Amino acid sequence: TVLGGAFSSCSSLTTAYFPKATSFSESVFYNCYNLTSIEAPLLEDAGKGTFYKCSKLSEVNFPLLKAMGAMWGEGTFAATGLKSVYLPLASWVGASVFANCKSLTTASLPNVCYMGNIVFTGCTSLETVTLGAYSYVNIVSPSDLFSGCTNLKSIYVPSGALNYYQTNASWSYWSDKIVPYDESDEYIYPYEYANNTEM
Repeated sequence: TVLGGAFSSCSSLTTAYFPKATSFSESVFYNCYNLTSIEAPLLEDAGKGTFYKCSKLSEVNFPLLKAMGAMWGEGTFAATGLKSVYLPLASWVGASVFANCKSLTTASLPNVCYMGNIVFTGCTSLETVTLGAYSYVNIVSPSDLFSGCTNLKSIYVPSGALNYYQTNASWSYWSDKIVPYDESDEYIYPYEYANNTEM
């Protein structure tokens, strides 16, 4: 575990490599505004504010990440420079995890089953979100989930779960944007989703 605030506001830090770390505590890289890349291939958990205000961090690769953030507080990746997100194992997404990521255009979360409030609020470039759970994803505050996402076009869900998402009280607020995967498009419907079974 990398302890909370360990590298907070290290303005000269540009890259980081943690080959054995499985957990980042709260605000580890808070305000490291020159951090451009980080590798942590075994990372499973990232606390609230871990990368908050890392404005030059545009890409992350955490294939084992399962949980992000907390019930409230600064989001794990809030106000970063992320352009796209693909987190294949993430199942728990805390509050404001991607809030105010102004460059984020796509987010793919095939295993997420819980979202806190204002997860994507202020993501003004966000166009598509892809979810893989067959049972609808629980969200704390439906109306605020995509607040300020003025370019949001589509929320992709499995075709077999389309009715769940469009009629469930949590998701019906966004029903006009909920559409089934185009399974011929490997970008929207990557191979990993093909093996997703009903929860």
